[in-house]
Amino acid sequence: KTEDALVLQLNRADSVFNAFGIPILDAAGFEADDVVGTVATQVAKQKDLETIILTGDMDMLQLIVDGRVTVYRLQTGISNMKFYDEEAVHERYGFGPEHVTDYKGMCGDQSDNIKGIKGIGEKTATELIQKFGSIESIYKLLKKNPKQFEEKGIKPRVVKLLEKGEESARFSKQLATIRRDAPVTFKLPDHPWRIQDHADG
Repeated sequence: KTEDALVLQLNRADSVFNAFGIPILDAAGFEADDVVGTVATQVAKQKDLETIILTGDMDMLQLIVDGRVTVYRLQTGISNMKFYDEEAVHERYGFGPEHVTDYKGMCGDQSDNIKGIKGIGEKTATELIQKFGSIESIYKLLKKNPKQFEEKGIKPRVVKLLEKGEESARFSKQLATIRRDAPVTFKLPDHPWRIQDHADG
């Protein structure tokens, strides 16, 4: 159950946003991440609009669309943020935003209670993605031609871990995937919004 004090704060937050003319979007049965993901997908289609997601959640990196949707991640408060576009995701992980969920599907994420595949860590997950792509591609190849894993330098121990952990990998990826089909429609407000400084009176 959500704590009463938090519910009270959220209700007060609505009042503040309304006072500033900031739209509030929500949908029953969908997490806030899913609403953000849905909006990001909708606005990414608008070529003349730059969208920035401000968050502390690394899961949001999967929503990046280069030149359209980027992420500022809060690391230790508002004064310490890191900017992520497709290039920055490549620099950090060695693959693009489209594989963030595959990565978490294999090595898991303790902060989100995502198990991943037991015995496979960040380094191995990265290597598998770089060589074979998505979890779906990995298991398709594993069933069709498992010898290719050994030919590309993957140890037999890792192949066994993959075989044993398929169900967990697929479920973990599903948990890590932000939905983009929440029943919300975002539209730009018909009035400009900005903080008025003293110089403006």
